[in-house]
Amino acid sequence: HTISTDFYFGMEMAKEFCDSLGIKTKIKVIDTQNDLSVINEKISSVNWNGINAIIGPLIPKNFDFFSKNRRFSNIPIISPLSTKEIDGDKNVFQSVSPLKRLRKVMMNYIKNEIDSTQNLVIITDSINFKIAMEFKKLSTKSHFVESEKGGFVIPELIDSLLVDSLKNQVIFESQDLGLAANVTSLLNSQVGKERDVQLFSSLRTAIYDNVNISRKHLGNIKFTYLNDNFPRETNERQKFKDRFLNKYGDYPSKESYRAYDVTLDVILRLAYQNKIFSDKIEETNYIENKFKYLPDDGGGYSNFGFYILQNRDYEIIEIKK
Repeated sequence: HTISTDFYFGMEMAKEFCDSLGIKTKIKVIDTQNDLSVINEKISSVNWNGINAIIGPLIPKNFDFFSKNRRFSNIPIISPLSTKEIDGDKNVFQSVSPLKRLRKVMMNYIKNEIDSTQNLVIITDSINFKIAMEFKKLSTKSHFVESEKGGFVIPELIDSLLVDSLKNQVIFESQDLGLAANVTSLLNSQVGKERDVQLFSSLRTAIYDNVNISRKHLGNIKFTYLNDNFPRETNERQKFKDRFLNKYGDYPSKESYRAYDVTLDVILRLAYQNKIFSDKIEETNYIENKFKYLPDDGGGYSNFGFYILQNRDYEIIEIKK
């Protein structure tokens, strides 16, 4: 309920902004009640004539059920939140890139960034072993470390593998919070005037937002990763926060930001060309999200917009692709 409400608030904010630009928009809100029988009833009873686009349903299984109905074959349907891969028809748009695709893109970026003349250390757990092995091929002199059974690496081992004379490029592959906290802390302790360390990972998950992982440590080791959104502080973001607070009495959640960006993008695309995908629009960029829709191998369109980001001190900066 909270996610749905926050998402609706973000949509309303996007509508109001577009109205202020002279792009008058009507939004029809339908409560699915997270019930397939209710969705089926709505498909039959709601008048869908004149609808230019459909955003949602929010829950993946409901979206799949809804989007496969032939009644909507000529209406763009946008999946707004899920990273789950969708087998969509030509009218389906996945606005969040699947994690598998993001990881593949970041793996290619890391491979291009690694300098084989420098010192390369690869740290992994057993779950990510195969992916880590792909990086091992980058240099015949690379050092490969698999975590201990208790979910940690031995400090003396890491100290022996990092050097003063070369830049230390470290690739870390794990989504385990305890191991990530252990590794980032150890790497941070190695940083000094004579020792340079940069950390890469092909998959950044929410574990790095946990309080047990120091943002200062991530900044010291220049943690570099890919993300599908970038919550940077800008004038545009501050204005949105102020408007949101005045209207709803609270600050926007990540779902509200997401809803605002997705909805604004859909409205502006329709206003510009009366369709979502076009070769004329390469990439759009809003408060937190980019949208670059391209035809997907599985059918429909997927968002190929993403950010290469890096922690520096207490800040996060975007690295231009």
